[in-house]
Amino acid sequence: LSPPLHALLHLDFLALRSKQFKQLHAISRGYIRQVAQVAGGTGDLELAAVLPSFAYSTGLGRFLEVETTLASVTEVTVEHLVDDQVPEHLEAHTRLLRAILAFPEVVPCLLEAIAAPVSAPVRGSLFLGLTWQEMFQSPPFSDA
Repeated sequence: LSPPLHALLHLDFLALRSKQFKQLHAISRGYIRQVAQVAGGTGDLELAAVLPSFAYSTGLGRFLEVETTLASVTEVTVEHLVDDQVPEHLEAHTRLLRAILAFPEVVPCLLEAIAAPVSAPVRGSLFLGLTWQEMFQSPPFSDA
């Protein structure tokens, strides 16, 4: 997983910027499989399972590619999060929720990048009055 010039670390960003969403998903699904085949393994993982940038980028790419609504996030169930077969209109939300659950430490960085204070309440949240900081100090994001 160490290509020359660390191109893999920038590939997801470049794919998003150029709106090559299908290519982004194909790379995420196929890269580890190709590396594993060379090493004699199976490679059943996606890059989104091991690289936070790909986890968030594939979710964002799916959101930009497929017509979906923000309200449909409430339709995502635990079964969707653990199952590989997800309805197309829920795939973006499912991928982003998986990214948040797998790599919760990225969210404060994203909030900082958009100048959203972690001590502010989460707007539109099902948990009224809960701040980002409180939310990420609670299960399933921590062992609290």
